Amino acid sequence: MDAVPKPPEDVELKNIIDKLANFVARNGPDFEQMMKTKQKDNPKFSFLFGGTYFHYYQYKVSAEQQIIQQQQKASLAAHQQAQIQQAQQIAQSVVLQQGLQTAAPTWQATSPPASQLNQQQAIPAQWLQAPPPHVSQQQGATPRMTPQQAQEHIQQSKNNLDAQKQLLLAQQQHQIVEALVEHRHQLTLNDAANIGVDVNDFNQNINPVIDNCTKDAIAMGKSWIFNHARTSQDCDIITALLLQKIISKQSPFNAKLHLIYLINDVLHHCVRKGASDLQKSIQGIVVACFCNTMIGTDDDRKKKLGKLLTLWENNQYFEPHVVEQLKQPILSLSQYQAKQVQSNPAVVQQIQSAFQIKLDNLERQHNAFAAHIAQQITPTFTQPPPQTNNVEPAFSQSPVTQPPPPGTTSTFLTPEECQLAEAQVSAINQMVAETQHQQHHQQQQQQQ
Repeated sequence: MDAVPKPPEDVELKNIIDKLANFVARNGPDFEQMMKTKQKDNPKFSFLFGGTYFHYYQYKVSAEQQIIQQQQKASLAAHQQAQIQQAQQIAQSVVLQQGLQTAAPTWQATSPPASQLNQQQAIPAQWLQAPPPHVSQQQGATPRMTPQQAQEHIQQSKNNLDAQKQLLLAQQQHQIVEALVEHRHQLTLNDAANIGVDVNDFNQNINPVIDNCTKDAIAMGKSWIFNHARTSQDCDIITALLLQKIISKQSPFNAKLHLIYLINDVLHHCVRKGASDLQKSIQGIVVACFCNTMIGTDDDRKKKLGKLLTLWENNQYFEPHVVEQLKQPILSLSQYQAKQVQSNPAVVQQIQSAFQIKLDNLERQHNAFAAHIAQQITPTFTQPPPQTNNVEPAFSQSPVTQPPPPGTTSTFLTPEECQLAEAQVSAINQMVAETQHQQHHQQQQQQQ
């Protein structure tokens, strides 16, 4: 049996890892991805990116998942049994009430008086949705629940709605970034085919650099690049292929670093041989390559990249404004992604439309549930109320946002934890709107 990874001696760091592992186990990989994005420059969260306590963090996530699964099974069985018992108690109380109210042949209330119920017990959901088929409400019926109880149910549904919205925003941002990378990759492959760059040949000569990064591998990759970078178009396609390998989500840090070492060697020979077109093409992709590699890594790896940046600056491989961008990786990478959004509005709009439908559906579910609950606290009826369909609380099918069984607690994402995702989505929405306005303005000018 594998030994349990040793936890950090720092109590604060251990608490951070333990708490985050619990949140990730409950809310899934989207929450973890959001925390990586938010805490990529925070050294206390280096364990998310393969730091010293990465294995302990993984062990805690796995352990928390097993505990939650066991709790869910036990809670579900207990909850079902409690519901049966509560339903029996309510039914017995109603039958007793009917016997005492001999003047009224039917129910005077849809539930027994509050004094007959254990105040520690919650009314089962099925009794809050509609009365049993054989029961009809008459004039003078007492409320099914108190205003406070109704407000608690509505607030729970609202909390579920907010939590689901936050998760959807994080998922939307993640999908947009992935979709843009994949879209750009397909465009690059199409362009390569159009000008005759053999992508398979490129991979055969570049992949050894990724795997080993020996002098021979670097020399072979560099030689292939110079032999095939005959025109400015060739240079753009070759450097775009390098970019796609570096920013791919499947690329580990070492693969990215090895390719940047290759770029550094190519830059050196560009200056020696006066290959200005190739050097210019590298300048066009180096910010995205370098910043993508820099963000989220540990201090030792940042030092390696920092030495390269100092070398590039001293040798004046790039224009000054490019060097300044390389010194601000988070801002520069965000600006790069924003440009990708502006350049590909159709890709973004397709994802946004799909997520907006989900958000609208969730909002309607909550509003319907809130309206249904409001009917339950009406003190009297002058006429039989309209029949209402069983309305499930918002997101009742979602394991993340489903109201927890008695005796358990549920964990929701806080607005602070989703602030970065919300800000990025807001910026994307604004850029898409600006792009649409520009397109509309251009169409009007063409018509004139």
